[in-house]
Amino acid sequence: MTSELLGRDDELAALRDLLPTARLVSVLGPPGVGKTTLARALARTLARPTLLVELGAATSGVEAALRRAVLAEPDAPLSEVADRLVAHGPLLLVLDEAEGVRTELAAVLPVLLDRRELSVLVTSRVRLRLREEVAFDLQPLEPEAACALFTRLAARTFRHYQNDAAAVRALVERLDRLPLAIELAAARCRTMSPRQLLTRIDQRFTLLRTRMQDPGGRFRSLEDAFRFSLDELDPRERRALARLAVFRGTFSAEAAEAVIGGDDAPDRLEGLVDASMVHRTAGAEVHGARFRLLDSIRVLELEKIAPEERGDAERAHAEFFVALGEQLESESEHQDGVAAIDRLALESEEIGAAHARMIEHAPELAARLAICASPLALARGPLESHEHRLDAALAALGADAAPRLRFRLHLERGTVRFMRARLDAAMPDLIAASSLTDTVGDLALTDRARTTLMLASQWVGQALTPTSASASASVSVSTPMSREPFVSFSAAVLALHRGDLDAAVEEAERGRARAERVADRTQLARLTALCGLLAVERDDFPRGRALFDAADELFRQTRDANFVAIASLWQALFALEVKGARAGAEDIERVRDQLARLGMVIFEASANGYLSIALLQANDLARALASSDRALPPLRLVGDAYRLTNFLAARMAIYAGLGRHDDAHRAQTELEPFLERAVNPNLAAIVAIYRGIADALAGRRIAPLAEVRTGASSDVRMALAAARAIAPQILAPPPAPILRISPDHTRVGLDSDALIDLRRRRALSRILAHLVHRHGSSPGRAVATPELVEAGWPGERMLPESGAQRVWAAVATLRKLGLRDVLVRTEAGYLIRTDTRTEPLSVADEE
Repeated sequence: MTSELLGRDDELAALRDLLPTARLVSVLGPPGVGKTTLARALARTLARPTLLVELGAATSGVEAALRRAVLAEPDAPLSEVADRLVAHGPLLLVLDEAEGVRTELAAVLPVLLDRRELSVLVTSRVRLRLREEVAFDLQPLEPEAACALFTRLAARTFRHYQNDAAAVRALVERLDRLPLAIELAAARCRTMSPRQLLTRIDQRFTLLRTRMQDPGGRFRSLEDAFRFSLDELDPRERRALARLAVFRGTFSAEAAEAVIGGDDAPDRLEGLVDASMVHRTAGAEVHGARFRLLDSIRVLELEKIAPEERGDAERAHAEFFVALGEQLESESEHQDGVAAIDRLALESEEIGAAHARMIEHAPELAARLAICASPLALARGPLESHEHRLDAALAALGADAAPRLRFRLHLERGTVRFMRARLDAAMPDLIAASSLTDTVGDLALTDRARTTLMLASQWVGQALTPTSASASASVSVSTPMSREPFVSFSAAVLALHRGDLDAAVEEAERGRARAERVADRTQLARLTALCGLLAVERDDFPRGRALFDAADELFRQTRDANFVAIASLWQALFALEVKGARAGAEDIERVRDQLARLGMVIFEASANGYLSIALLQANDLARALASSDRALPPLRLVGDAYRLTNFLAARMAIYAGLGRHDDAHRAQTELEPFLERAVNPNLAAIVAIYRGIADALAGRRIAPLAEVRTGASSDVRMALAAARAIAPQILAPPPAPILRISPDHTRVGLDSDALIDLRRRRALSRILAHLVHRHGSSPGRAVATPELVEAGWPGERMLPESGAQRVWAAVATLRKLGLRDVLVRTEAGYLIRTDTRTEPLSVADEE
């Protein structure tokens, strides 16, 4: 065993703290973990005398080894040996490699420990199970220490060694971060690089051996180290260990007992832990104790287990994780959803391994395993590998599979494909799932299938949903409460995609209230972020910032990685409007890279598209075109009508700025079919602005775009920002709006629009009257929210939060009724746009 000691400072400190109060400490661990090295290092750091006795080399017993150590007569009684040990004061006796003499030690140690001045430290692979024993489990090295040890030993072995950090990290993980295995692997660096060693790691027991002799004259190898411990197990423990070799990562006691089988499974697991063949992992145990097998033990046992026994163990393993996964999938929809997804993340490696094994032999089990992994994949990814898992499950199922199972697989795959914005692939799955809803009898799943299909159909420009103000009206009235936030979220996104901002806000706020009512933190976080986006869409930046901050705090709790990335893109677009083109472009680039790491291809493409617009605003046209080049191919592949129209229109302007007018014309020709089938009316304004920029940069005469509404949407505002930056001549100042209002403020109209009747909405009328009065006396000075609360509901007492919500809803209603272009919210409150003219209504107007 190497004398190198790295990364054991904490263990040394813990042992030093333990020794003053513990008379018998056993340092336990698997072969090669460094028990002897740690014990010797400890002895060197102690102030009191230490005596090391190597029991692994003892051939005549423990008592004889102790007599030799203290130079006692061969027939001296044990009590005399104990007296000699403490003759000169307190002593630490280190008994090294005690696993082979446990029975004799059980008789010897009580006599030794009768001397109060004597403490004993034992190193052993197996627990002694004595009453006085304090067990100290020695874990494998931490990753950084394991890599450092390999690098140091490899450089000592071969002077010209070149470190390969990535290969070394992967190699030491496969070697269980055991110092002995690392030492034997590093010794091979005279003839092999770390990467070559890694490719041959499955041959570790042939590879990791040395002909260098230790002081006892034995040849050392990794296999010998483990064979000794394995041979010491009784047949029942050996069988249990072989069955546990089907685990790939960490596992719970319940999972281990299910795979071992039998009433004595808890005893078998405890025996294997005591023998250091299974070790309990260190760290937080929120979901209970966790265990794992060293990879070397797993490989050795899988080589020996009979095919029938292995098949039976793998089936038991799969059935356990199906039951657990389906329970967690159900819990993920309720109040403890985050905890359930955390547990799914903990078990994801085993669920994936069970799925892969069952595909050929038990496809229905494999399908159920794939389905129960969906909540984790949809929340935290990775989506691409989960899609492949669902592909395999569907391919393996026969035509006679249960309709519910086929429904779930199509629904989950369609949802994953939709999340990845692979809309062409998602639509057939979602349609197939919808066609099977009658056979399922589950309203929650039926609603999810319907709403996801609605979302996907809108994105590809197929208006399959009614365009009513409330898209959730198409959802079943019997929707379970736990699904209501999802339904509202979907309805809000549908309304936003149609350009119906008021309906989107209404649905999103309703969904937030529902999510709070059912304590669904995952949907509450998503809906809060969506409300932040909608506030920005409405040009209400203070509210948007506050909502995004609230969403960030919720996301820290839910760890919803996929949606965090989407929300980060929304916030980056917000930053683009607030901070300007250069700073906004940097934020979008950062989020794009985050989306790329998660494999969210279409959202990455969307980020590249918006980056091209930011760079267009900054007049950095070469980079803008490069970003556009990266954005468009994935969007063309899926036929995303909205994004293609928006980004192709911007590309048209970029080409014009670069003097590539034929390419600009081709971009315009390509976008026209998408514009024709787009369901969002803002796209017409967006295309008009970018076309105006392109015409201006091409030197063509154009009519100024006076009719564009600046508050229509953030995408319209981005296009206008590009126009102001590089072609301001296309923007004529909009005419000042005229607010026509009756003396009692109950009838109001904007320009020549139809009048709005507020006679039955007295609070709205009073708020409007107050805003008009302030506009007349101090144009541009906002009215604070508390002041509007008093104006709208005079004398009524309410909490500040309730009053602010009422005012916000009242102003939102007035904007929805037709006053959107004149009512503005600022940091200080609300006001009527400064350039607005007010005129009294004539009698003829009122009639």
